[in-house]
Order: sequence, then C-alpha cells, then structure tokens
Amino acid sequence: MGRPAPARWPRPEEFLSARGADRTAHPGGTLLEHLHRVAHLLSAWGADPDAQLAGLCHAAYGTDGFDGSLLGTTERGVLAELIGDRASSGPPPSQRVLGMRPVTFGDGRRALSLGSSKINLHRAGRELVPHAARPTPGSADLCLVTETPQERVLAHLAACGVPVEEGPVPRTGALGPILSTYLRDPDGNLIEISTYT
Repeated sequence: MGRPAPARWPRPEEFLSARGADRTAHPGGTLLEHLHRVAHLLSAWGADPDAQLAGLCHAAYGTDGFDGSLLGTTERGVLAELIGDRASSGPPPSQRVLGMRPVTFGDGRRALSLGSSKINLHRAGRELVPHAARPTPGSADLCLVTETPQERVLAHLAACGVPVEEGPVPRTGALGPILSTYLRDPDGNLIEISTYT
C-alpha cells in the first residue's frame, strides 16, 4: 500500500487547485484537504492507484457539502486525460443517475435494485423460465410490488380473463423474500406481481 502513485499526483492536484478545490470550504478544512484524506484512506485500505486517483477526484462534478463543481459534466474527457479513463469512468449510469445498485441473488442471478424495486437481468440465450416471449439482449422482466394478498391478485386476474403463467411461487425481491405471480402483457413481455412475505 503506502502513498498513492506519486508520478500521477502532481497534475491532478495542480488541476484541482486551479479549479478552486484549495479555496473551497469543506467540513474539516478545504475541499482539496478532504480529497487528500479520501485518497490516503483508499491507499491505507490497499486500493490500487486508479481507485486512489478516483478518490482524489471523486467530487470533481460536485457533491453535498459545497456549492458548485470543479468540472462540468461535459468535461469528462478533461478528467480522463488527467487521471486515466479507468479512474474517471465511475459507476455505470444506472448507479450514477438512478441510484440503482447491482445485486446477485439465487444461483448467481444478477439484478439492479432501486429501493423496493428490482430489475432482473437475463443472459441472452440463457434466459431463466419464465421469461419474455421474445427475449432480446438488453431486455428485462418487470416486477410490480403490491400489498394485495396473492389470493386477491389471482382472483382479479381470473376476473379479467388474464391467464397466469406461473405462481404464486417464492422468489427473492429487492428487500427480501416475496411471493410472485407471473403473467404476460399483450406483447408477451413477462410481468411479475409480488408481495413481500
């Protein structure tokens, strides 16, 4: 571990200072001092130099605790040139913009979780049953969470003449165990109606 890669530090530090990080108030001192503390903490944890540089520049686009930003969101290229593409790429848009987080459940299944909702991801060509009638790369099934008991969900679907594909069956929801009933929309997409148990 030790200190982060020194050969890559002077330019980012100079850039951050030039953009005002050394003059921006932040809890515990200046924003630049905060950024240094984050990078040194990552170093103490054994993070690689790219992660340490990402920590040094993690608030470049702005964050809670100070107004404004050091870089505009259109200046990603400037940051990538400064600290490298790997360090500047950050989390994928689903995490960065929507606050979703990747989760693994069951036998290695993957999903994106957002609060009490979850988007299940399928591997193209290796979809799990049940799945959309015509799954394509990038598609996902939709899970709707309700407090309505599954017996009433089934009764309502029957009254509407909607066939049940499967269920109720136990599954894993974004917040824990659920019971799910599966049906299809008019285009054949899979819809999961779930209640937490």
